[in-house]
Parts: sequence; structure tokens; C-alpha cells
Amino acid sequence: MFLVLSEELHFGRAAARLFVTQPALSRQISALERRLKLSLVHRDSRNVRLTAAGSALLTHAAQVVASVDHLRSTAERSRREANVVTVAMFEASAALASTRAVLGAVRARCPRLVVRIVTADLAGQLAGLANGTFDLVFGYLPVPAGVCAQPVSTTPRLLCVAGRAPVADRPEITLADLAGQVVAGVSDTVPEVWRRFWAADPRPGGSPVHYSGHEVTSVEELLAAVLFDEVIAFVPAEAAELYPRPGIRYLPVRDLPPCTAALAWLKTARHPSIPEFRRAARETYESAGGRPASGAGCPAPLAAGDPDRVIEAFAHLVGGQHLVDGARG
Repeated sequence: MFLVLSEELHFGRAAARLFVTQPALSRQISALERRLKLSLVHRDSRNVRLTAAGSALLTHAAQVVASVDHLRSTAERSRREANVVTVAMFEASAALASTRAVLGAVRARCPRLVVRIVTADLAGQLAGLANGTFDLVFGYLPVPAGVCAQPVSTTPRLLCVAGRAPVADRPEITLADLAGQVVAGVSDTVPEVWRRFWAADPRPGGSPVHYSGHEVTSVEELLAAVLFDEVIAFVPAEAAELYPRPGIRYLPVRDLPPCTAALAWLKTARHPSIPEFRRAARETYESAGGRPASGAGCPAPLAAGDPDRVIEAFAHLVGGQHLVDGARG
């Protein structure tokens, strides 16, 4: 992180390269300074400059990063030569029919390919892609710029709420019914475009969304916040089946757009199995009635009832970040 900041000399640009938010990067740099007991950068409202200590450390940091990059490149090359691909997902994602369909199709076409499945939380998925630990990730749109995605399935989003909440006994609600309700805060190590989409922020009519002080990174943390701290959350419909909990209700929200599960990879990724995964994901999505994904970051006019376009338009609304990037294949 320090090396990227030294190259950009701008917290915003450095954070974008690292797939983290600016506050999260600032905290990481401050933590590094505390550990080293050195001031590495001068900060003001306009500029970021390296201190003398920061400049002295830069050469050594670059050497360390270069060595680590070499090790990762060697490991990646060894994985390719050994025909191994690492795929990350949430703990319960393996139970989804769409995930099983994609993996089954790839294994049928590439019987010698070793698919290594690992689990990762919200922040860990993108971090793992960025640092080369993972080749692909099964997650949910949206994804930030620099990450490509192929939709796999589209499902409704549900309200996740404690059973004692005033709205818990309603058969159906609207977003207007949730005005003033506090949404569980997600860690700012998760990209803002993802956090805002999953908080239904902005709301129809522009009503403000209030966030709790939680820094959730996993589903279990989210459920604990909902159950014990009287906050709300929005989750994929499959969560009702995969994460049943005493004291928690999952409710339909009539005017909440759906969500899309997707297979994601870095735009710069070169693992030879990625085209087969993309093909399998696309076929799985289309067999379930999904439309072929459009080109990178080029949303057509918004069509009513079209979940892919709703998601693409939302990305451009909140900051121009691509949700389905380079998914044509």
C-alpha cells in the first residue's frame, strides 16, 4: 500500500488501484507508521509528499514488493503449469445451483484441471483477486473498475430484519416503509459501489440512508448485527434458505431491484482456464433466462424490469464504476 501511495502521491488514486476506500488506505498507512515509529508521508488538503524517512524506506519497500511479486509470479506460473485454478466464494455459495452448474461444466470440459475452492469474506474476495491469491471469485455485483464479471444468476433482494422489529410481521413492505431505519454498516475495505447498492442507497425520492457503526465483512457478522443491534440489511433471496436463524426474518420488498450473482476476475488476469469459466457462467446465466451481458461499461438505455441494466445504470450513477466489465465472450 505504501509503495502504491508513493507512486500516486494521492490517496484517492492509490485507494482505487488497491480496491479499497480512501479512509481504509489512510488507516493502513497510519498503522504502518505506528509500527515503524516513523512518519512516512506529509498530508494536507491538497498534497501528499514523502518524508525523508519515507523516501529512505521507498527503495527497500520496492525491493521487498518486487521479491514478493516474483514469488507470486512463480507460484502463478507453477499453478498454470500444474493446471490448478483457485476459485474463492462465500461459505454457502457452494450450495447454490448456479455455482454447482458452472463448476460442473468446467470440470466436464477440462477433466485435468484442478479446481481449488477456498472461502473468503466480502473484503477478502477482492483483496485476493488484487494480490493474485485467487484467480476467480463467485460473488455478487457490483464490482469496481478493473474487475470483470459475468452474471451467473439473478434473484430478488430481501430485507433481513430482527423478528421483534415493527415491520417483521408484514407480508410485504416497500422501501418507503423503511425510512429512518438504520442499515448495518459494512467495512470500508469493501468498495463503496458495492456497499451502496446493498444498502439500497440512494432511495427513491432521495431520502437519506443511515448507517450503523458496524464494520461488517461477513454474512455471520451481518446477521449478528441485525439480530442484536436492531439494524436492517438487504440480502440475496437465497440467504433465507442458506442462513436461517432463530429471531431473524427475511421479507420481500416490493420496489427493491433484484441482485445478480456473478463470476469475477481481474481484467489483467491471464489464467488459461478463465475463458472456460466465463463460457460456463454465461451458459448457466442464459439457460436460466438471463440475457447475454453487454460490452464493458457501456450501458444501453435503462429498460423497466431488466435487472442487468438496473445494476449497470446504478454503477454509473454512483461513480462510473463498471459492474459488468469485459463480459462479452
